[in-house]
Amino acid sequence: MVIESDASRRAVTETILSKLQFAVAPIDSVEKAVALIRAIRPAVIVCGEDEAEQVRDEMGEPAIPIVTPSDEPDALVDSIRVAIRARIIPIA
Repeated sequence: MVIESDASRRAVTETILSKLQFAVAPIDSVEKAVALIRAIRPAVIVCGEDEAEQVRDEMGEPAIPIVTPSDEPDALVDSIRVAIRARIIPIA
């Protein structure tokens, strides 16, 4: 899930992630995101610090990792991959 009120920044982030085969749910506000989070259960939320704070306030520290966007595509993708891997609990 990508939460970004600026349509052009949201589109850039969505394009980068889509080209790398990530399924992306672009959302323009925290309010809309919170309404959808439980329904679509995203693996990761990409949003700015302010939006991350709002999501945590609304959701009460969600179990979904939150990653801040980066102007460097590789850094963004690496952050998302680390967040996804951190959620995977190996079966012993």
